[in-house]
Amino acid sequence: MAPSAALLGAELGDLPAATWKVADDVGPAAKLLLGGLLALLFVAAERFMPRATPVRYAGNMAAGVLAMFGTLLLIPAAYSRGFGVGLTGARFDPAVLPLYVAGGAAAGLVFTYALIRCNDPRRSRDAHTQSTGMIGDR
Repeated sequence: MAPSAALLGAELGDLPAATWKVADDVGPAAKLLLGGLLALLFVAAERFMPRATPVRYAGNMAAGVLAMFGTLLLIPAAYSRGFGVGLTGARFDPAVLPLYVAGGAAAGLVFTYALIRCNDPRRSRDAHTQSTGMIGDR
């Protein structure tokens, strides 16, 4: 069991320090695998899912959860320091699985929100106007 596993029951006041410690304890292989799966599944979801906003949010949240499960399933125990089996000793520990699912869903939520905001043509024109001080024709 990883030393950061003891921090799972940390009090709310210790949450920032405990979060930093847990993130610092996660091995690079787990971070890279999760990041790669997130990128792959987000691109696939954006390419093949309908563009309707609620469906887009749901699809990317599902992609985030699938990436998390894929990482938990695929990461070898020797490389999973501080994550999954390397954190608690079990690959799908029911004590932390809800946190992993919530994290994957949150990743999809944040990704979709950021993508929609970045692709909003009104936002880019307004941002340009505010940054340059120019008032273009609207």
